Formats: sequence, structure tokens, C-alpha cells
Amino acid sequence: MTQSSTLHKKLSLLQVYRGIAAVLVVMFHLNNMSAERLNQVTFFNLFQAGWSGVDYFFV
Repeated sequence: MTQSSTLHKKLSLLQVYRGIAAVLVVMFHLNNMSAERLNQVTFFNLFQAGWSGVDYFFV
């Protein structure tokens, strides 16, 4: 395997992680909006730490 191929795989994996981080942030906001506007707790507060996805996304 060449060094260029290895670098491409690492960058692709980084993009996957960035996508996961973005989804976590969206789910965090959906959870908060449903709690505020609908007075319902959705997803059992699984995404309370979703805000940390912002930091990972920009790093």
C-alpha cells in the first residue's frame, strides 16, 4: 500500500467522523427543541453531550 493511499483512507475516515459529529449536534438541538416547545423528552436524553460534536467537527 502506498503512502498516498494510506493518507486518502485516513482523510476519508476523518470525514466519516465529522459527519457523525454533525449528526450528534443536530440530534442535540432536536432533543432540546422538543423539550422546550413540546414539553416532551425524546431519545431519553441520549444526546445531551451532542454539543461536544462541534469541537470535534472543527478540529
